Amino acid sequence: SCDNSYGTVTLNLQGTGTSRITVDNSFGDIMVEIPAGTEARVEASTSYGVVKSEIRGPGVQTTSSGTDFRSGPTDARMQITLNTSYGDIEVRSAGN
Repeated sequence: SCDNSYGTVTLNLQGTGTSRITVDNSFGDIMVEIPAGTEARVEASTSYGVVKSEIRGPGVQTTSSGTDFRSGPTDARMQITLNTSYGDIEVRSAGN
């Protein structure tokens, strides 16, 4: 779990055994790299920003404003929750 108030949070989850990750940021962006081929459930939300994701496939849901994103099965091995108030969120697939 990571709580941050100001600034960008960058996470590279390559080689982690962690199954539940939560990032809460107030004023800043969040960038997360998930290992390629990892089954992950990602839930991301920003109040004033945009959510961008390289993750594609069944289960991807975005709002028309691009501020909410959900992807992956609810019982996935890795559960990732990302929230920021004023900033963008980017989810990348590492190794692609």
